[in-house]
Amino acid sequence: MKEVATMNGYYTGKISSIDKQNGKVKVTFPQESDVVSSWLPLLAFEYNMPDIGDFVAVILDENDNGICLGKIYSNSQKPFSTEKYAKKIGNVLISAKLGDQYVGCVVSVTTAQIKKVCARASYMGKNWKYSQAKRGQTGYYDCSSLVWKAYKPYTKVNFGSAAYPGTTKTESAWCRDHGKLLKGGFSWKKLKQMKFNPGDIVFKSEDSSHPYATTYHVEMLTGYVCYRLSLIHI
Repeated sequence: MKEVATMNGYYTGKISSIDKQNGKVKVTFPQESDVVSSWLPLLAFEYNMPDIGDFVAVILDENDNGICLGKIYSNSQKPFSTEKYAKKIGNVLISAKLGDQYVGCVVSVTTAQIKKVCARASYMGKNWKYSQAKRGQTGYYDCSSLVWKAYKPYTKVNFGSAAYPGTTKTESAWCRDHGKLLKGGFSWKKLKQMKFNPGDIVFKSEDSSHPYATTYHVEMLTGYVCYRLSLIHI
């Protein structure tokens, strides 16, 4: 390879050498008999060095001075996309180590309808007022009416009542009668293993031998928050 360049203007080439400490690169130009540039500073909005062999754009002057503009689009070098699609509903923990600390977040995959259900439930819980007396009115909720008001606008689920929110007893009975119960029921172990999905609801009862007759509270899972990685078992 010739490390001489009598070039002037805009060129494309491949990264052949990298100086990460100083943020500079050398570029080989196959269309110019593999001429290699001098060390060129990398133009970047953030410090993100390319790899050897990456296809880049370069501007040079007649004195072999110039700048590497960065990587450019090609069939083998497509831009990074943050849009990801999954085949199944579920949850996954994404973690990384920063120094001696671990950070992470849980990504949940669900349907567009359930995403709206969870968003509405979260909005009501944060912005509306709790009131059993006014539970049927806009701006107010209790536990069972919040679940009903979250599901009704976006799905066909109305828990057996199209006009007015039911109670925890009628909602739990509707789930039982329509085959909506989760196999094995609720446990903290399953919760830590992220076996439950956004939109799932959990009923509390006073007597486990008569759960539907003694149901007194319902809650909806809208997502997971990762406080300590050690608490989540995979």
